[in-house]
Amino acid sequence: AFLNNRTLRSIEFLLPGMEELIEKIQNNTDLKNIYNKILDYLSKRDYSEEKLIQKITDLKKHYPRSRRYQNYNRENAEIALVLIKEYGYLDEERYARNLFDYLINKKDGLQRIKQKMLNRLIKKNIVDQLINDFKKESKQDLTRIIELTKTKRRQLEKKYKNDRIKTAQIKPKLYLFLQQKGYTGDEIKRIFSGIKENK
Repeated sequence: AFLNNRTLRSIEFLLPGMEELIEKIQNNTDLKNIYNKILDYLSKRDYSEEKLIQKITDLKKHYPRSRRYQNYNRENAEIALVLIKEYGYLDEERYARNLFDYLINKKDGLQRIKQKMLNRLIKKNIVDQLINDFKKESKQDLTRIIELTKTKRRQLEKKYKNDRIKTAQIKPKLYLFLQQKGYTGDEIKRIFSGIKENK
């Protein structure tokens, strides 16, 4: 954060060629506050660039009568983000990789994982590249979703034990469940095969 001249000099030393931008932010109260607000957000967790812009501009919407947030707009957020990215506080590709690695170990399929990442406003080209690279290098481990589907099947079998019609609907229900979790038709076949093998 821009707190004193010592901090400013250290940033200039680390970022040659950024002196003009640093001075611009240092001398503009709105830019300085936006810069520090974004750093505050990033100190708690990672965000995509677009999500940070949204959070900054939302402050103006949430507090329309406050003068403090009057100039919390997209343009000023983008100016502050240039320096934040140069300084290494924000790296969207790194954030996307870490999030993907976390989500791939859960029980969702790639389509659902993609949607979750897009919902966090990560750039679509970054998300697509991560998923394509994953598909080329390996297949998703379906062990957890197979176990979850087996548990769900047992629950439905118990629930519909005395109802032949509803018992016959268990497999379509499981198929829909897996579709909603983001699995493709081929992946669902693999999951059903895994259930049979592990009976």
